[in-house]
This record gives sequence, C-alpha cells and structure tokens, in this order.
Amino acid sequence: MSVDAVDYICHRITNSDDFELSYEKLFMTTSKNRFSSVPTNPISILEYKKLLKYSDFLSNSQDSLHRSLSLKLVSSLYELYFQEKSCQLVIKSVLSKFGLFSAEEKFIDKTLSLPVSIEISSSYRKMNQQIGSTSDIFTNAQFEIYQSILNNLHFSFSGPTSLGKSFLLKNTAIDLIATVRNIIFILPTKALLEEYLIDIRQLLSQREIENVNVTKSVSGFSKNEKKILIFTQERYNNFLFEQTLLNETVDVLFIDEAHKLAEKNNKRSITLFKVIRRTIDKYPKVKLVFSSPVISNPEVFFKTFDIKDNSNSLVVRESPVTQNLYFTDLSNGEFKYFDSITKESFRFTPDRKFQNSFDLIASIGKSSHSNLVFISSKIECVKKCGEFISYLVENDLLDESQDEELIKESEFIADFVHKDFILAKYLKYGIALHNGSLPNFIRKRIEDLYARKKIKYIFCTSTLLEGVNLPTKNVFIYPFSKSTMNNAEKCNLDFWNLAGRAGRYKNELSGNIICIGDSYESWDIVEKRARECKTIDIDDGFSSLLTKHIKILNYLSGKTTSPDRNIVEISNLILSEVINFHKVGEVGSLLLGFKKDIRERIIDASLEHLKRKGIINIDPVIFASSHNYDSDQQAIAFNFARNHNNILRSYSREDVSEYITMINKIYKLRKTPESLDQLFNVAYSWLMDSPLSAIVSNGIKYSQSVRDPESYRWVDFNKNDAVHLNQKIIETISCIESDVTFVLESCCSHFYQLMKSIHGESRSGCNLAPALEYGTMDSKQVELQDFGFSRLAASEIVKKHKNCVTFSTSNAKLKVNIDKLKSQTSENSVILKELNWLSR
Repeated sequence: MSVDAVDYICHRITNSDDFELSYEKLFMTTSKNRFSSVPTNPISILEYKKLLKYSDFLSNSQDSLHRSLSLKLVSSLYELYFQEKSCQLVIKSVLSKFGLFSAEEKFIDKTLSLPVSIEISSSYRKMNQQIGSTSDIFTNAQFEIYQSILNNLHFSFSGPTSLGKSFLLKNTAIDLIATVRNIIFILPTKALLEEYLIDIRQLLSQREIENVNVTKSVSGFSKNEKKILIFTQERYNNFLFEQTLLNETVDVLFIDEAHKLAEKNNKRSITLFKVIRRTIDKYPKVKLVFSSPVISNPEVFFKTFDIKDNSNSLVVRESPVTQNLYFTDLSNGEFKYFDSITKESFRFTPDRKFQNSFDLIASIGKSSHSNLVFISSKIECVKKCGEFISYLVENDLLDESQDEELIKESEFIADFVHKDFILAKYLKYGIALHNGSLPNFIRKRIEDLYARKKIKYIFCTSTLLEGVNLPTKNVFIYPFSKSTMNNAEKCNLDFWNLAGRAGRYKNELSGNIICIGDSYESWDIVEKRARECKTIDIDDGFSSLLTKHIKILNYLSGKTTSPDRNIVEISNLILSEVINFHKVGEVGSLLLGFKKDIRERIIDASLEHLKRKGIINIDPVIFASSHNYDSDQQAIAFNFARNHNNILRSYSREDVSEYITMINKIYKLRKTPESLDQLFNVAYSWLMDSPLSAIVSNGIKYSQSVRDPESYRWVDFNKNDAVHLNQKIIETISCIESDVTFVLESCCSHFYQLMKSIHGESRSGCNLAPALEYGTMDSKQVELQDFGFSRLAASEIVKKHKNCVTFSTSNAKLKVNIDKLKSQTSENSVILKELNWLSR
C-alpha cells in the first residue's frame, strides 16, 4: 500500500464519528480515573480492539499528527490494559516503528514477538541508529537531527522538551570530535555546565576515547589536545577576547536554548547575539548548531546572522512520550482535559470534591514517585512548599521519612547552611525546593535524590525553564504572573516548555500536566491560545533593531533623554566596531549591514559620541568585550582606571573594602551604605574561603531588615521569627550566587582589564574577579572546581587529600586519582558523593 493511500485512510479514520466517539470515551475514562477515588472502565471489548487497530494503523502514517495520535492512544490504553498481551503487542509495534526502543524494553514483556518483517525492520533500525559502541540507540527523530547536523554546515532545530535534546547534542559532539579540534557548547546557566561536563566525560570514557580535554573554564583550555569546551555566553565572551587564545579556532558551536536570543528584556540575550556574531566573523568555517524547545521557526536564526548558504532547519513536533493536560477550577470542581494534538477540550467532573490545591496535588501525587510543582515567584514557592507539608502532616498524610539517606542529607544541609534552614526540614519529609537561590552543588544533590526517587515532591521556580533535567511524571502548575500571562509569545513558549517536562522517555509512556486554577486565577488565556492552534514563532529582534538607524543615531548624538535599552545595547556593539575601525581601519559586520551613506553617518556620530564621553582612546578589546556597560559607565570606569592609585594593593579587609566602595561608585551596585556593607561582608567572607554556614550566620547576625514574604515590603528583621530567618538565609545565598559571583565579579573584571590596558599587568594590582567567581584565592582549589568539584569539596581535598591529586603544570594537566581519593573519604563525605557523579 502506498504512503499516500495510508495517509488517506488515516485521514478518513481520524475524521470519522466512530473514531471521535471512541477516542473521547477513552480519554474521559482515563481522566476521570486519574482524579476519582474508584477507577472504572466502561470501554467494551469491541471498542478496546477497535482502538488498538486504530493506533496500529495510524503508526504507519507519514503525517506527524497521525503518529502522535497513535502514540497517545497506546499510552492511554496501557493504563487500562497493561496486562493484556494484545495491548502490549500493539505498543511494541508502535514503539518499534518510532524507534523508541528504550521504552519498549521497559514496558513490554520481552517474550512477546512481532511478525518477522517488523522484527527485521526493527533490528535494522537498532543497528543503524546505535550510538557509537554503546548500548544506547537514537530515536527516529533524534537520528534525523543527528544526520542533519553532520550533513549541514549550519543547522537549527526545535522539538518538544521531552525529545532528549541534550542527550542528542552530547552524543553528536562525541562523534564530531573525531574530525575536528575545538567544539564549544553555549549553555544558558552555570548550573548546566557541570551536568554537561560530567555527562560528556562519561560518554568519552564509555567509548574509550582519550586525549580530549573537557572543561568549563577558559583557564582550563589546553592547546595540545582536542577540546570540548562548555561555557555560558559570558564565559565564551571571555574566551573570544582572551589575548593568549587569539590564534585558536572554533570548529563547531552548539547553541542550546537558542530561543533566548529573542528575549527582548533579557540582558543576556545581547551577549548571546554578540558572541555568535563574533564567532561567525572570526571563524568563517565554523559549524553552527541551534537547539530550541517547541518554537515553530528555528530557521529565524539564519536571518538574524545573515546566513544564506549551507544551512537547514527542522521542526520536530512528535514527542517520545505523550502528555495529558488538565485545566482545573477548584472553586466549582470543573475540570477540562485539553488534547494538545487535536486542540479539543473535554469537560468532566471527578466523583470527589478537592478541598484545595494541596488536596489535589496530594491525591494525584500519592501514586507517583515524581511530582513537580511549579510556582513562578521564588518567595511564593518557598511559602507554598511549607504550607503543603503542614497540610499533609495535619491530615495524617505524611510523616518524617525513615530513609537514612534523606536523614543524612537533611543533616548535611543543616550543617552546611544553617541548622534552621527550611530545606533541611523539608527533606526529612521527602520534599524539596529547587530554585536559583540554592548553591549549584546543593541543587545537584536535590536533582540526584529526585532522579533516584528519594524525593517525591519538588517545588520549583523558573530554573526549570533553563534546561535543567528533572524527569517527572506529574507537573502541577500554579498560574503564571500577570506580566507573563499578558505576553502571548513568552507565555506560550514558557508554558509548553514547562508542560513538556511531564513524562520522560525511558521513564514513562505519558506524563500529566495539571494547571491549578480557581475563580480568582484561571487558565482561560492559556487555554484560549492553545485552542487557537497558533504556532510559537519568535521574532528576529536584532535584525529589526538594526533597521532603526534613526533611533541609533539619536542615541549616539545625545538627542534622546530616555533611550530604549535595546537601542543602547545594540549601539554599544556598534561603538565597539567603530573604536576598532578608528584604530585599524577595519569595518565590522554590524556596520557592513547598513547602507553606505547610513554607515558613514553612524561612524561619524559614534566617533563624536566617543570623544564627547572621553573614551576615544579606550582599548577596543576591553570596550568590545564589555558591551553590557554603556558608554557612560565605560567613561566613568576609564577615568578611575587612569589613576594608578585606584589599584587593589592587597587582599586585606581594609583594601578590599576601599576597592569595592570605589567599584560601587563606578557601577552603581548598591544605593545605601547599609546595603553596600552587606555586599562587602558577604563578598569578603566568600573570597576568604569562609564556609557558607559562617557567611549565613554573619548575614543573620548583622542584618537589620528583610523582605517580608507576605507583603513583599522591607521590614525590621526579627531573627527569632522562623519566616524572617529563612528569608534572610535565602537572601544571603542569593547574594553570593548572583550579586557576588556574577555582578560584582563582572564589574571587578572589567575594571581590572581597563587598569591593565592603561598601566600594564605588572602595575595593575590584584585581580579580585577570579577570587569572587570561585570563592577562594587558592589556585589549587580553582583547578579542582574547574574539574567539577564544588567549592566545599575542593577546599576539603586541598586541606586533607592533596596526595590524591597531581596539579597541572606547563606540561601536564590536572589528574585526580579517583580510586585513591575514594579510599580516603568516609561514606557520608561530600567528596565521595561528588566523586560518584564525576566517575559514574
């Protein structure tokens, strides 16, 4: 039978009344069972057999809609008939046709066999799609992307969150490194660097591939080996402007979460744009791979960077797992099942009334090992997590866990952070928080416990949207903020990216997304947009900015009193090209994008702007590498840097205090003396290698105010109030994770580079930036952190286990004797847990 004939019959099936009625009955049954006390199965044997046949036939179609319906049918039938051989056979057939072999191994009886022709086809696909010498196999969709990356110079793709994009990219990089020298990943957050670092090292070890340097730091670059470098856009920016690496090449650049280029109110998007633009200009033969979730126009990036040749794109719409999406209104007990494939809604009322959102979460979550609760507000997330535990305890639904590992983990976090830290308390109940205010290595420990089913519920904020890998059966979503709800593009993208976390290939056939609403906060807007079936397109924001030359000229000429931030940022990139043009006569790619007469006007206006600001002679590399600082800040910093007395003379408390006070004058980090004192105290304790617990204790001891989680106002701090105390703990950790290791570090790095460009390295004093980033001035600890250890573990290794490490020299890189180190550490040691991750 021809493909056209199959698709025609599939179209007839899906548009028939019989299919629609049977289909709706199936999902009404599974939905009511999900939310009801006693499961039922009103589907007749005849209907069951018809649904199996529908699924089997639809799986042969070339239409992604039909294939998605096929997988959706069998995943739901499995809930009702998982013990039936007929059900398992059809599921095996469908999974085999889609290349979902890992799921087949988990859910299907191994003794069951398909017809010989299908088994032969399946065996061929398994061999063809096998990943290197490993036992892993690409799904059909993954394999199509893999081949497209290999066969195109530039490739951009998008797909559902459950597609397994990071798994695909890591394995593709391993294959590419055989023929190239330098591969770079750009990831959206520092939290993801370690995950990629560990996974890629593991893949290299599995395949017995040696002499590949895998690092997440610029300082870890080794010139004599092949390299896979894992950076944030900021770290890659540093790499591109590192003077000692100017002659190096980049062969392949993977841009994960590439959709962030279109986030107009995100300061980091301009950095991402800049480093990709500079890569194309500097390495014209580079291979670019853009990876995005759920967007419908991944080819947009070719327009952004004016890529016309040797490029291709692909939108993958099929997911290896299916999602069941529900919108709930707890005030009237009405539920809706929303079919994300057909875009139809089915209303139903469960046979029981849920008292509140916690009742709903507990009722659904009790039968699952993994439940993720998303709350967009960090403060609300902490609050709701505590209230949920109280609800369960008060209703005799939860007791403290007897799991020894959870108890020890709770004790560890209490010792490491603070004895009254709520996360330590929550862990005793098998429940945890996961947000950007937690240190990276604690988040890693939480993720590990959740993946191993030690934690049953995890309350998350938007860190989950940054690509963090948390496979889960159920995702409960509280309403987004009003600003997100009102931004159709962002709301759609964030919602479907989040929804895609429910159900993970190899773990489940399906996942559940439950949107929690009531009469005050509903999901009507999201449901309306979903039903409209609009594609999720992102805008080419940077190309449109470059068409606004009048606004750029007005800003450069000083005619705009309140310039748009995006105009300022794109103008900074243009100014950096003009400075370079002024020095060496080279016209950059942004300037070349303007017509000749407009380009000449922009160059003239830029030169006048630079003269007016007093920075016409600023180092072009320093200006270009620090685009986040506008020309006013650059001018202030440049004038301060001219004065040789403004160097940091030592790391004494007095000198560092004076230096950070000066940095604050230049970059306007804090508005009040009290706030500046808090920043200094945290920063100095951090770079002096103080334990986090000591920094937190000092924050509690010397603080006078705190943001109240109820009113969101700053109030007098009462350290005897548990809510105030934990809010202060979170504020202190957040200060380290964001203000110290990112914002202050960036400012200090920029100022030091200016000093060096003016006075020379030998007369520029101490460079505070690296000590702020790593939380130590010990170069050995820095090396160990770059290897993958946390700050805490690195400190302990240097103090107690230096005999297990050979530190790097000019001729050799760092080597860790893992077996020896394991033999010297106790069972509950922080080092041992991290070693198990690093050597898994």
